[in-house]
Amino acid sequence: MEKMYFSNPVFNAGKNLTVRRGIKWNLHDSQQVIIYDVNIPKALYFDVVIKTEVMRFCDLEDQMLVDEHDPLGRTYFSLFAEMYKIYPEFDAREIVTLVYFDLGCKK
Repeated sequence: MEKMYFSNPVFNAGKNLTVRRGIKWNLHDSQQVIIYDVNIPKALYFDVVIKTEVMRFCDLEDQMLVDEHDPLGRTYFSLFAEMYKIYPEFDAREIVTLVYFDLGCKK
C-alpha cells in the first residue's frame, strides 16, 4: 500500500483529485493508498484509487480540476501557483499524474 502525503489535507466527500509531479503516482485502479498530512506522522485515511491519467501540466483544463481536493487548486492558474510553491523550479511543460481517489475510511 502506497503512502500519499498532503501539505494541505482538505478533501471533498467522495471523489477527489490530486495532481502529482511525474509518473510515480500512475497507480492501478482500485489500488489502496494511505493518506498522511506532512505535518502529522499519523495516517488520516485509507483511500482507493479510482483512476489515474498522465499528461503535461500545460494540457490541463479548468473543468478537469473540479474534483481537486484543495480548493486553492481548482483552476489551472491557481494549481500552477500551488505546484510552484511546492516545487520552485516547476515548469508547465512537465509531466504530471492526475490521481482520482475515493475518500475512504477515516483512521
